[in-house]
Amino acid sequence: MKTQRAFTLVEVLVALLILSIMAAMARQGVDGIVRTREASQRQLELTLRLNTVLAQWQTDLSAVQDTGAVPPLVFDGATLRMTRGTPEGVQVVAGRCGRNRTTTPGGAGPARP
Repeated sequence: MKTQRAFTLVEVLVALLILSIMAAMARQGVDGIVRTREASQRQLELTLRLNTVLAQWQTDLSAVQDTGAVPPLVFDGATLRMTRGTPEGVQVVAGRCGRNRTTTPGGAGPARP
């Protein structure tokens, strides 16, 4: 008669314990990756927003025009007003910037010099 060799209950439990420890470590690693990805995504969105604002500033500042009647740039500590030339004439643009708020340009519309 041949004897069959099998795993004992203790060996199976030890294997399950080791497997559960490895699964917990993997879960922590995946959780860290997800948190890092979310932080990177937020930073990327802020960088893209900043690039958009800087591109708009570059466009606005390159179009600043001194009319003689209205100063080209005026900043009162809260609002920046600039006079810029457009194909339709002259436009006064006002932008306001505050904490946790993006720049929101508004203007008086085109006016003929």
